[in-house]
Amino acid sequence: MRTDGQIVSCNPAVVGILGFDSAEEVESANFFSFLRSRQDGAELLEMVRQQGMVDRHELEMRQRNGDPVYVVARLIEISRMAI
Repeated sequence: MRTDGQIVSCNPAVVGILGFDSAEEVESANFFSFLRSRQDGAELLEMVRQQGMVDRHELEMRQRNGDPVYVVARLIEISRMAI
């Protein structure tokens, strides 16, 4: 995910959890649209910026149809990843 919420990659589990049919559909959506609030997204981004990685972070998200889903996420700041 980029800082503007653009999803750049997702795995098949995310596709199913969010109720989509393909990774391409998920990647065409904005990550922040799945969160309970914009404030949740801002706080999450700040944690990733400060720590470089957030592991086992519990999130309340919304599926494609609007139903709530609770996930445990791992987010890594790409600029800190070794290539």
